[in-house]
Amino acid sequence: TAPSGVGFGALRISEPRALGAPGRPVNAVNKGFRPGHVPPAVVMRRALNATTTVRRDRVERADHSCIHGRDHDGSQTTVVKCKVVAVGAGSLGSGVIEMLAKAGIGDLYIVDPGTLAWENLSRHELDATQVGISKAKGLAEKLAKGMPHLPRITPAYTAMAPGADLDWERVRSADLIISTSGNWACDSFLCDLQGAGEIGSVLYGWVEPHIAAAHAAYLPSGGACLRCGMTENGRPHVPVTTWPDGGLVRVPACGGAFTP
Repeated sequence: TAPSGVGFGALRISEPRALGAPGRPVNAVNKGFRPGHVPPAVVMRRALNATTTVRRDRVERADHSCIHGRDHDGSQTTVVKCKVVAVGAGSLGSGVIEMLAKAGIGDLYIVDPGTLAWENLSRHELDATQVGISKAKGLAEKLAKGMPHLPRITPAYTAMAPGADLDWERVRSADLIISTSGNWACDSFLCDLQGAGEIGSVLYGWVEPHIAAAHAAYLPSGGACLRCGMTENGRPHVPVTTWPDGGLVRVPACGGAFTP
């Protein structure tokens, strides 16, 4: 133990040699005893004898406390138990979700009905190997593989809407719901759930065209409603920027549009 915390050391001890009948292997530590029933004093005496070698070994820690703060972030005992529902895993949401995992959130429920397309790659945390699969599934698999110490990261391939196939108990018990869906129907539904007291605090996030402005609105349970600051179509009463055609750019030969 040092002033900066607890350190770990490791030793590698070679297996002691023992002679037996020709062609018959002998365990020098267990010899004469049933496996698991050798007295500790006998184990030590047999393991550390003239035929064994002892050398230093390297310790590589992969536990939560080391990864998130190198044992110096006392908040991690709380953070790892936090339950967050992330609604929206697109260009904005995917980055937020990855930051939540890197912050140490232990329970992440990712909700998004979308599928990753080639045109998403320039602004998404997923890559070309995940094109054609669910954004929620791709992110959950990436984070579970990259940060296997986190207890629970699971996806839901659906929109946040009435009657959706969701783990509603998980939604209701969440410490925080973060919505970056950019979908007014989804955000309105969350407003209704919050107004009815069925969910707790919600953090809404969105960006204006060309990311000229970004917004985060945290609404605790029992407080104001997101609709207070929006028109009936989900447009902010006081936008920071104005753009021709609302900032939408038409997709060639498609009829669709997107916000760059």
